[in-house]
Amino acid sequence: MTGTKVEQRIPIHSSEIVKLTIFSRTRFLKLGEFVLCFILIVETCRSQAQHREISGELDGVFFDILYPEKWIGDLLIYNHGLIFEHLPPSTYLDPSREPFTTLLEDGWLLASSCYRRNGLIIGDAVDDVLELIEYLRERFGRPRNTFLIGESMGGAISLQLLEDHPNQFQGALILGRGLFTMDPMSPYTYRYQPDAPVLFLCNISEIDQAQEYVAKAAARGKLLALWEIKRAGHVNINRAEYLAALHNLFLWAKGEKIALRRDATIKFEKETSTALFADGGAYGRIRSIDPTFGNLSTTFVGADWTRLGITIGQVFHLEINGKSYQASLVSTYTDVPKGHWLAFCSADGYFTIAINFDNAAQRAGVLSPSETIFISNPQRHLDP
Repeated sequence: MTGTKVEQRIPIHSSEIVKLTIFSRTRFLKLGEFVLCFILIVETCRSQAQHREISGELDGVFFDILYPEKWIGDLLIYNHGLIFEHLPPSTYLDPSREPFTTLLEDGWLLASSCYRRNGLIIGDAVDDVLELIEYLRERFGRPRNTFLIGESMGGAISLQLLEDHPNQFQGALILGRGLFTMDPMSPYTYRYQPDAPVLFLCNISEIDQAQEYVAKAAARGKLLALWEIKRAGHVNINRAEYLAALHNLFLWAKGEKIALRRDATIKFEKETSTALFADGGAYGRIRSIDPTFGNLSTTFVGADWTRLGITIGQVFHLEINGKSYQASLVSTYTDVPKGHWLAFCSADGYFTIAINFDNAAQRAGVLSPSETIFISNPQRHLDP
């Protein structure tokens, strides 16, 4: 793909710039045909103390870029998982979230595409990511190394990129379950022969698909790494586990040997309860709100549920913002039907309250952290 571009910079604020870019490109199609494409890019740049945050549109597809204070020449593309169709598009590329914080500090360039639509999308997402990578190369220069991270459905996107575009990527970290998610608009059959190191990091409750891919790749002479987290959940991985896996992937890509099979669990230190026990239950607060899915990270810890006598699989009473709900204490989202309230222990030891395939913050009207949450055991009320 070749072409020219015209840029216009419009200052909005001392720390914010909107840039309009029009690309004129000649796109060559499979049968030798070509079309001239005009691609409008609208960017918003925000300068932080140590990095720049760049958001924009590429041919109508939103993207986010995190540019470090001093780029070392390495690029990481983050491929996010499925986002519900009724939610706004998001890349989930948050500079305060690991491993992005550490990579930025180390001088990595980070980027992620929203994809052209929410919901189930793989084939078109692959094209959107390739378009973003080409734009990054045109704007910042060709990186010396390009790595992929794929979470959930993003794992399938990353593996297709590796299989179909050899020699473009130096490795991939694949997290969670979603490798065999089939996109009806672009069916795909794996060849199980990625041309770069692949490290799967999976919770014990969803390791089956990674095991299948690794076994089929081994039968074709490709040895891949499979690291297991002995904790239930969907991509329920803590900061230390994430960074350890990524560090080893980078070493492997440099030619060093790493363990291909490993218990990668790094246990967190148990947090002390800060809950207020009163009115037949426990009061806690919201620590943070997931900006995309609306999950609520709370101050509740394991000891709080034990004191209330609430065990895995049990229904409990939940109050947020003066509204009451029935929820279940579970190991992971799929333990309850779609639309059901749930709570589970996150990898950092705190409990998350969420709705399977819905937005808990929106449903409960939670606008900011620090709001109070009340939980109680209905069985204790009936049988003190």
